[in-house]
Amino acid sequence: MKARMQNVAAALEAVVAFGGEHPLTPANTRATALYTQIGTTATSLRAHADDQDSGNGQYRSSTLSRREASKALRDQMRPINQMARALPREQYPGVRALFRMPHTNGYAAILSRANAFLEAVGPIKAAFVERGLPADFDEQLEAKITTITAATDSRTLGKAEQVGGTAGMQVKASEGLAAVAELDSILTYQYRSNPALLAAWKSVRHVQRDPVRNGDEPGGTGAGTGSTPGTLAKATAPQSAPETDGLVTVSGGVEPRVNGTNGVLLA
Repeated sequence: MKARMQNVAAALEAVVAFGGEHPLTPANTRATALYTQIGTTATSLRAHADDQDSGNGQYRSSTLSRREASKALRDQMRPINQMARALPREQYPGVRALFRMPHTNGYAAILSRANAFLEAVGPIKAAFVERGLPADFDEQLEAKITTITAATDSRTLGKAEQVGGTAGMQVKASEGLAAVAELDSILTYQYRSNPALLAAWKSVRHVQRDPVRNGDEPGGTGAGTGSTPGTLAKATAPQSAPETDGLVTVSGGVEPRVNGTNGVLLA
């Protein structure tokens, strides 16, 4: 859940809490309905955030599982390929072409070749077992194919849940903020004679801004500080003897080396 959505959810929940502590007297029907709507929206926003986080976790986990299963599948296919290439051509004509390794690491290519292995191995399975492969090597191969397929499906579903959660959060955040804006128009009027309560309400309804970058922070060296980084460096740098970096400093100093060129004497 991004900082912006966290801040919106926190503001919506704070608004509901404020309404519970400061009910209007007499009650305002529309304000009451808006408080209820905002509370429901805040709950939905948190639920969508859970979906986003859960989907993201499932996506990442399935991606890792698929990668590991793919490596295990290639490791199991390799000895089959090597044995097929070494089978006597007279006795097993054309067999080596049936057990070629995929030329890419793409999952579709690996699954396609692995399924081709399964189809071709049946009539000559005994030859591979005779050369040391376990009797159930084809079943192990099929199990790894199933693992990759399942991981791919899980990854797709996780991504869908993550995207859906993100979209749902955006919709609910917009709905909640619109309801707060309408409620603000009511309470601003209701609290017009109570500056303290009005100020408290304005504080509660405020949505905290996202953290700013270092260059944009007050007092930083970014735009709006009234000075450039170079100016600030000149103003704060201690007055000390200039560094020569191996160059001789003469009357006014030597300009630093630039791109490997020698320094230039300053007038």
